[in-house]
Amino acid sequence: MQMKQWLLTHGLRIIFIIIGYVVLIFVVRLLTRKFVRLVEDEDRSTRSEREKRADSIASIINTTSWIFFGIIVLFMILREFNVNITPLLTGAGVAGLAIAFGAQSVIKDFLYGFFLLAEDQIRVGDVVKLGEHSGVVERITIRTTRLRSLDGNVHIIPNGEIKAVINMTHGWSRALVDVDVAYKEDLDRVMAIIEAVAAGLQKEDKYKKSIIEKPKVLGVEKLGDSGITIRLIVKTTPLKQWEITRELRKRIKTAFDRAGIEIPFPQMVIHGQQLSSEQV
Repeated sequence: MQMKQWLLTHGLRIIFIIIGYVVLIFVVRLLTRKFVRLVEDEDRSTRSEREKRADSIASIINTTSWIFFGIIVLFMILREFNVNITPLLTGAGVAGLAIAFGAQSVIKDFLYGFFLLAEDQIRVGDVVKLGEHSGVVERITIRTTRLRSLDGNVHIIPNGEIKAVINMTHGWSRALVDVDVAYKEDLDRVMAIIEAVAAGLQKEDKYKKSIIEKPKVLGVEKLGDSGITIRLIVKTTPLKQWEITRELRKRIKTAFDRAGIEIPFPQMVIHGQQLSSEQV
């Protein structure tokens, strides 16, 4: 009888608490999904800057709410079992203070992670360089950032260790193409060919959405040991700079072959002194 009474009172309350927790987490996730959908555009093939930032913020909110409300639910359930939670709360406060001193790096990671998102430095899907590691941002949590490098390796970096961020896909990107030609070539003709190749690429349906502005041939970048370097820059949408760079190099090589323009290779000229028969 006593057990039945407990189940009808405390047991039901525990069930309602757990159901409430599940519903609350579901609502939070539903709201974050709606938030992400609000900033989504019609292009499903790529994620825009706003979409990437929304993904990152949604991930942080979901993780934080799951932990925060979970702790509250745990204390509420313990209270239904007639466990005096006051000492637990007091002990948790003292333990929390001790942990704070011993886990300063964790707090540092949390603060750095917050500012990474608040200041819009990186988002999920960005290609970044964090210290010695570079790759695509797969996930940002309140403590770590996960990168997937080109070779497939995953780098998990504590946010507190991130001293500088190089974001290669923030807003827009730039394809930088340096082309070497021989000293004997007519530079005006060479630059005209490079400009024509880049302009032709921009007009094609496959690439015109990826190239934001008209390509620019900046001119002579360097006078090297065996050739002259001409620099071309192309402003692109995020993540497209590498594809555009590879295609431009291929087309410029083909155009040079047709025009008979020489791409130099390293050479060394050795000057010697002819010895007379007496010296020999």
